[in-house]
Formats: sequence, C-alpha cells, structure tokens
Amino acid sequence: MANRTLRPAYNADVLPILAMVRHRCNGAIDPVVTYRNAEYRAQVAQIRPASKGSGGGIV
Repeated sequence: MANRTLRPAYNADVLPILAMVRHRCNGAIDPVVTYRNAEYRAQVAQIRPASKGSGGGIV
C-alpha cells in the first residue's frame, strides 16, 4: 500500500510548480537558459588562465 501511495508522488511533474515559485521570488524561471543567455562561461574563460594539466578546467 505504501508503494501505491509513493509511486504517483515520485512520478509527479513538479517543473510547473518550481517555475511558479521562481517567478514569485523574482528568479529565473528556467535557470539553465538564463545561464546560457548570460554568456557567463565565455566571460569567465577570458579571466581564468587556461589549464595546462589533465584537469578539466572550466566544465
């Protein structure tokens, strides 16, 4: 019986709820799109030195 109760909750799509909360808090509704549109990665890549080792650098 517990499994029947938890399964619908596990499969529930909460993305609309998260978007609403972000909107109400004056946040980005889609943080990934906002991050990409801000071109933050390109700006930081100019500031940071290039990695010379086997490290990943800016991921």
